[in-house]
Amino acid sequence: MYSVRSDFDPHYDQGRDLGDGFREIGGFVVHFFTESKIRRLAGGYRIREIRRFQEGRLPRDLFCVAMEKTAAPDVRYPEPRQEEGMSSPPSRFWVFMDTALARGAPDRKLSIEQEAQNPVSEPEDDTSDT
Repeated sequence: MYSVRSDFDPHYDQGRDLGDGFREIGGFVVHFFTESKIRRLAGGYRIREIRRFQEGRLPRDLFCVAMEKTAAPDVRYPEPRQEEGMSSPPSRFWVFMDTALARGAPDRKLSIEQEAQNPVSEPEDDTSDT
């Protein structure tokens, strides 16, 4: 379950457009989502519910998304355009997400943690001359 700013938010058309739903508003980068974008990015998950709600005094308009994992996604997202001389936070985000959601990633993390707690001793070399 997660929540994101929706395209119905009062700030959606304000600030400088950075592309792909990102806007710079008052020195902060805000990512706005459409319902179709939520569905497009849900690879490997079944969407149980998408609900709009408002929060705060402004108020902010958000989507609350409840999903259930069905399978690891084999999705690659297109690289967003990159301005010269600037790193790309959206690009780094998708690299992180692809790695975190890759097939077997949670299992690898669990096995690494288990190995750290229960180290396996190396077998002794039995090459002695008899």
